[in-house]
Amino acid sequence: MNVAVYALTGNAGSRVAGRGVSGERLRVVRVGAVAAIVGDVARIPAPTEAKLRAYTTLLAALAMTRQSVLPVRFGTVMQDDEELETILRLRQKTLTSQLARVRGRMQMTVRIVTEGEGGRGKGARGRGQGAGKRVSSGSEYLALRAREHSASALPGFAPLNRAVARWVRDERVERRGTVATVYHLIPRAAAGRYAAAIEAAAAAEGVRLLVSGPWPPHAFGDW
Repeated sequence: MNVAVYALTGNAGSRVAGRGVSGERLRVVRVGAVAAIVGDVARIPAPTEAKLRAYTTLLAALAMTRQSVLPVRFGTVMQDDEELETILRLRQKTLTSQLARVRGRMQMTVRIVTEGEGGRGKGARGRGQGAGKRVSSGSEYLALRAREHSASALPGFAPLNRAVARWVRDERVERRGTVATVYHLIPRAAAGRYAAAIEAAAAAEGVRLLVSGPWPPHAFGDW
């Protein structure tokens, strides 16, 4: 049997309610301060609509019943517990830090359409703000890159970011073609106020966007 890994947490007991996407019982594999919620499966789960829905439901339930949850990418399978334990041991410091960051927090997702000069979209490989600017040091270059990947660097988004800044604990930005996706990590209890504030700011600025969440913090782990 293979081991399907669904999520990492820091406060799982020895038993986990619910079932995995293949209907298997869930169990916990713990190494140090990190626990993995897993299920034993005969093969890698196929990404069917039913299994993806089951995965989403399971992660949502885990996120609502535990203070710290890091979702693991759908279809992540280990050969056995030993392989999983080795990875958890090697990455203990990083995973512990990530779990501390998401403790008591959820993810809000904001999608907007952006346009560059001449109507061309600013994709992930496009020339963002400051592109082509000469820099004189490594620290200046890193600061420039950080600004380019900040949500406030997106056209028209700075006022929206200010409207929700009180709740945002961390941020990730992805750009694909003309679509920019902003992931904000916020306190679990603030989801309703966050959504209302950013939608009101968008209406005032004439910015069209789509807000969804709260979700488990998929964008704030790296597994």
